[in-house]
This record gives sequence, C-alpha cells and structure tokens, in this order.
Amino acid sequence: MKDLDGYYESVSEAIRESLRGSGLDEDEMDLVEDKRREKISEKLSKWFRYGELLTVEVDLEEGTIKVVDA
Repeated sequence: MKDLDGYYESVSEAIRESLRGSGLDEDEMDLVEDKRREKISEKLSKWFRYGELLTVEVDLEEGTIKVVDA
C-alpha cells in the first residue's frame, strides 16, 4: 500500500462501522473516532512508520498474510 489517504480512510471506516447503532450523535461519534484513531495509530505504528507504506506477503494456499517490510 502506498496511499496515506487509504490508510486514514480505512481506519476511519472501521471505527465508524464499530460505532454504527451506538446511539451517539454525529458530534459524539467524531470525538470517539478521533480518540480511537489515536489509539489505533499507536498500535499500527509498529507496522506503519509514516502511515502510508507497508509491504505484505500473501499466501493464498495457506490463507495468510504477513508484514515483510514496513
């Protein structure tokens, strides 16, 4: 992957999906999304140095994927 927007949008989409049906209004969802994005970005920083570059190896036979370079 080599797309900073793709990284950001993927994280945002996953967070929004997890909040769907939570009963939060839009402003509350924005605040929760921001905080969760910070936490998730900290965890993902192990693999994403600059938020845009990641090399993975996909094994279709085994059905696995692993990070080979970040």
